[in-house]
Amino acid sequence: MTGQRDDVERAFRGDGPLYEAMLAERARELAAPLAVEAAADMAVLSLAGRVARWALPLDRVARIDVLGPSTRVPDQPAAVLGLALLSGRRCLVADLEVLVGAASALSAEPAGHVVVLRGSALGLLVVRAEAVVFVPRPEAGTQALADGSLLLDVDGLAGRLGLGGGG
Repeated sequence: MTGQRDDVERAFRGDGPLYEAMLAERARELAAPLAVEAAADMAVLSLAGRVARWALPLDRVARIDVLGPSTRVPDQPAAVLGLALLSGRRCLVADLEVLVGAASALSAEPAGHVVVLRGSALGLLVVRAEAVVFVPRPEAGTQALADGSLLLDVDGLAGRLGLGGGG
C-alpha cells in the first residue's frame, strides 16, 4: 500500500512510472482521430444563401469577411458585384446564388458574408457563413450532401468568371 501511495505522490510531482504511464495514455488519446472526424471524409464550410444551403470544401476557403463597400466593374456578368478590399487584399466579389443560376440579381444593396477562395481573387457573397461541419464525401458526380446542402465545385465557380480556382 505504501508503494502505491509513493507512486501516486511521485506522479503528482511529475515523476515515476505512474506519471510516465499517464503521459503515454494521454499521447495515445491525442493521436487517435476524434470520433466525428474518423466517421467523416471531409470538412466543409456550411453556407446559408437566400434560396438554398451550400457547402464549400474547407481546404478551398482562404478566409471569411463581412462585405463592405465595393466598386462596380463594367462589362461583368450580373453575378459580379464588384471589387472590394477584404482583409487588405483586392477581391472580385460575386453573388454565389446568381453565379450558379439559383437566384436572380439583387436589386437592393447586397449584404452578408464573403467567402474568399484559396488561390483565387474571388469572393463569394452569401447570406451567412455558418459553421464547419464534417460530412461523408459524396459519390462522384453527386453534389447533394446528407444535410441537404449542395457541395460547390470551386474550380467551376472560378472558371465561370475566367479566374483560377486554385487548390
